Amino acid sequence: MKCKKCGKENLEEARFCAACGSALNAEGASPEVPKAGSTSHRGRTVAIAALAAALAVGGGGAGYYLGVYRPEQDRIAQEQALKTEKCGVRVAVSAAGWDTSAGGSRLALHVQGEPLAGKRIDRVMYVDSAGKGIELPRGSYEISAVGSPIAADGTIYSLPETIAKVKISEKTKKGATVVASSKYKFELTPVEALDVTDDMLAAARKYAEEDEGAKKDGYSYDVEALVAAATKRRDDAVSAKRAADEAAAKAEEERKAAETAAQEHAAEDAFVATARKGLGIPDDLEGVTYKLLGSSYWEGAAMEVYAIQFYNSEGKVIAEADCTKDGMPATSIHGYSPDGSY
Repeated sequence: MKCKKCGKENLEEARFCAACGSALNAEGASPEVPKAGSTSHRGRTVAIAALAAALAVGGGGAGYYLGVYRPEQDRIAQEQALKTEKCGVRVAVSAAGWDTSAGGSRLALHVQGEPLAGKRIDRVMYVDSAGKGIELPRGSYEISAVGSPIAADGTIYSLPETIAKVKISEKTKKGATVVASSKYKFELTPVEALDVTDDMLAAARKYAEEDEGAKKDGYSYDVEALVAAATKRRDDAVSAKRAADEAAAKAEEERKAAETAAQEHAAEDAFVATARKGLGIPDDLEGVTYKLLGSSYWEGAAMEVYAIQFYNSEGKVIAEADCTKDGMPATSIHGYSPDGSY
């Protein structure tokens, strides 16, 4: 658009001449200013009134440009800069054994919300074990945990379903840090080493590798070393569990074997006592020993019988028989004789 006063060519959307400051509209109309009654208008009423004289003396368009329009544009620019200026956000976190200053990776948080100016924010950001690391422009946001950190000893954590709500208003001071309410605390729970899965390890690795701002924020950790520590922690637990299970199984086998042996011994004692009594061997006869000779099938009675021999202290047979399974002499019976005859 060409200025009618000085002839300079200006951009089509320009409202004032860049050379002389004159209004570019044909009628010389003044640019729009906030309507009466608006908050910004009330705050500037005195200033505009004070500039009225300058408008009369300043030569119309140029005076208006320098006295009203330009200051108004500067104010708008300042307000816009304030809206887009970032503030620190700190969230409450807790996790046993997790310390980013000791080499642990950072916690991945999903941040989404509407800033006062600009496009919607929807991205992953990271915080350290003190809950610091997020910077956001003024606006309202929701924050949730999406990626477990890896502690220096390899611990992996389960994440809470907490959704922290944060609002950064225009009244928030420049450079201030907004602290999310403690009711939105992110309490991370260590996952038992035995319960850590390959998927958990892969997810923790992914978020640690994607934390490109860690080094810039002063954190240096070795992702491979952390994943190796987490894997070893899991594998060591699996090996220990396997060894414990095997030891427990062996102990149970030994217990059952001992129990069976005891039962068999008790059964044998009962069998021998019954056979000894049935063959007439006195209870007070000392030095008596016995030998079980195995079993055989007695066709006459259609039953299994069990042979036993008794010996005196000199090793001579003093009685024998094929007995029933409970020790009662049944056949081939040679009872005890006091005179030692057999």
